[in-house]
Amino acid sequence: MTPRLVAARAQVRHLNAAQLFADAVMTSVGGMLSMVVLLLASQVGFDALAFEGHLFYAGRIPVEAASARPDAPTITTVSGVNVLSTGQFDAEGRADGDLIGSAQPTVWVYPSAATTDLAVLLGANLLDGRPRPRQAALDEATAAALGIRVGDDLVVAADGRSCRIGVSAITRPFRDIDVGLASGLLVLADDTCDEVTGPMTATSTSAVRYWTTPGGEERPGKEERISHVLLALSDVEFTGLLLPVALISLGLWLLVSLQGARRVRAQLAPVDDLLLDLGCRSARLRSTPLLVTASMTALSALGAAAAVRQLLWQVAGIYIQTPHWLATALGFAAAAIVAAAISTARDHRRAALQSPATPTQGAR
Repeated sequence: MTPRLVAARAQVRHLNAAQLFADAVMTSVGGMLSMVVLLLASQVGFDALAFEGHLFYAGRIPVEAASARPDAPTITTVSGVNVLSTGQFDAEGRADGDLIGSAQPTVWVYPSAATTDLAVLLGANLLDGRPRPRQAALDEATAAALGIRVGDDLVVAADGRSCRIGVSAITRPFRDIDVGLASGLLVLADDTCDEVTGPMTATSTSAVRYWTTPGGEERPGKEERISHVLLALSDVEFTGLLLPVALISLGLWLLVSLQGARRVRAQLAPVDDLLLDLGCRSARLRSTPLLVTASMTALSALGAAAAVRQLLWQVAGIYIQTPHWLATALGFAAAAIVAAAISTARDHRRAALQSPATPTQGAR
């Protein structure tokens, strides 16, 4: 067994599992306090950027702006439509016109002949299923709120009219950057539920033509994907408080996580002093506390972000996408691990300078 493994084994034996668990819980609680405000502040911008960045189109232009590409499918945006699950609509005792518990997503109405073009346009935003004739696509957050999955039916209602349609696809959570970042999306063909959406479509002033690349089913290349994300960035406006909120949240998280790292090093201090006296190099003693701290920090960050996501959904009905909370957790964990590595190296250098050199140290 190498000297490094011998030293690591001695260090691990001196760790207190109960104390490590308590430190991980405290770090998770600190992480929840740090992340909740940041996730809330960045949710709207993240959802809008994720959806816009994953749309796949070669061109996009408002219908009223020019007559370019008149053959391209036109998507008309409609608002004021209520969506309910069939269970809500058929609930015993529900009065006519009672739409309590319904959602009001933005509605995209597209030409029924352009179903294939719509599937290409949505691209990676399609999470489950795909658009089908006379069926609807619904965004993930609205579907979760209503308890709807692919294959279920939903009820579309407006102005006293209603109709039932099947759900054939689920998309990413949606934020419409063209109408004040409204949330939720329902996508319908113009011959689907026309008795409800038809009058609204006829009076809507918001219509956009999208056209895809020749060949239809081609997937975007790396350069096209980057250009779409940059285009989305130019349209999405994040709240001005996001940067200070991010800095304050990260600062609080680093304070909490560094306290946990110091407690790990405090547990290992007696055995580290003994190993230094026996001639073990200080550099060999850094890896174990850093590995323990990194593992504890990563698990605490992931647990905190997952808990915040669940808490926001259960208490406030705010849907945080999985990539959003995962990216936040991994970013926080990486920052804390780097800070812990710097702090550990500094403490070991200080300990090595304060410890008198021994003949064994010199020989090694």
